[in-house]
Amino acid sequence: GQHLVIKGRFKQKQIENVLRHYIAEYVACKTCKSGDTSLSKENSLSFIKCESCGSTRTVAAINKGFQAATKDRRRAERQAAGA
Repeated sequence: GQHLVIKGRFKQKQIENVLRHYIAEYVACKTCKSGDTSLSKENSLSFIKCESCGSTRTVAAINKGFQAATKDRRRAERQAAGA
């Protein structure tokens, strides 16, 4: 089903930023800003459809879960890109 799992120790601000980014990408309608939306998948594409205004847009698939961009993760990504 639909649930949220948070693993590790995080500051309140970190959790707020992850939730804010997730809501902007996967919940809120970019046209009318409504939260009355639904996610669906057709073939290999994921869509968000607004139940209020009817607009539809594609969203990036969540393959391994939604992860916060922490300092350690950004540092590791920079090091991997520079290697």
